[in-house]
Amino acid sequence: MAKWIQKRRDSLTLEERRVKGVKMIIEGGLSEHEVARKLGVSQAAVSKWYSAYMDGGGYDALRSRTHTGRPSKLDDGRLQDLPSILLKGAEQYGFSTDMWTGERVARVIEEVYGVHYSPSQVVRILHSLNFSWQKPEGVAREHDEEKVKKWVKDELPKIKKSWMKPTDSS
Repeated sequence: MAKWIQKRRDSLTLEERRVKGVKMIIEGGLSEHEVARKLGVSQAAVSKWYSAYMDGGGYDALRSRTHTGRPSKLDDGRLQDLPSILLKGAEQYGFSTDMWTGERVARVIEEVYGVHYSPSQVVRILHSLNFSWQKPEGVAREHDEEKVKKWVKDELPKIKKSWMKPTDSS
């Protein structure tokens, strides 16, 4: 049997791995060491799973629990409003360019909601809302597409003709 293939570390996947490990011991007759090797985890982890199961908790003892932590400073409603704020653009909030950074978003959150976040925490929040880093397009502010098209149409053929002229090699 191959090692446990884990693409995501979500709680249900980890729970499934714990249950599978205990079943390998109970139903498959494998040792904790063999289970650990097959699942790619430590023997201590497998021992902990098996002890929880045997201490009367059964498979329920292997279930994922919600991780409590510090509650968010912004409630879910405000977090869901954040994308609409960002879509208005950074210039709308007084910045010189229309590019968002963690520091800028933190400043706008503090301005709009009165809540302070560090730029690194803002980046985590944005990732949780499925925002990702984007590389700005490298287009000059002076770039004028119409002028470029006109130059390609009128001037480029002249330049090409001058390159094509035969040179005197006498």
